[in-house]
Amino acid sequence: RASLPIFIPSTTTCVYYGRRRGVESVVSNGVVTSQHAEVKWTAFSEDGSRSAYACKVGEAWRVTCDGQLSAPYEDIERLTFSGGRHLFFLGKREGIWYVRVGERDCGGWSIIKDVACSADAANYAVVVVSGGKDALVVNGRVGVIADTIASVAMSNDGKRIAYSAR
Repeated sequence: RASLPIFIPSTTTCVYYGRRRGVESVVSNGVVTSQHAEVKWTAFSEDGSRSAYACKVGEAWRVTCDGQLSAPYEDIERLTFSGGRHLFFLGKREGIWYVRVGERDCGGWSIIKDVACSADAANYAVVVVSGGKDALVVNGRVGVIADTIASVAMSNDGKRIAYSAR
């Protein structure tokens, strides 16, 4: 299994990950930079100065960002850099999903359908399932509740939110 090669923005560096002999390697410009049991979700800052990926360390998933390992999670999804600089992802612990914004875990929900974050990672919005309905949660506070909320978007400054609901 191998990922599609990615050119890091604003650079000539090409990165991918692939499996060989039971080990997954992160490869940058043809050189193996790290090896893990499993790798997924690579992300790069817009200027190419920061990189992150999710990797399996023992039984836990962790994010490696700029060479530093995060706390352990059962699963990790939606790894990205908000505004090109701030690390942002979903991490699952003990069956509960959290929004990881910078260095903090926010919220705690069984099901997250969609998520958005401001460019400075100071604000976030998440669509969760609660009590058989969808709820739009902004910075930890429940706002709109509807039968279905399909998606959410947030302006770069975090002051405006758009969502699709019925």
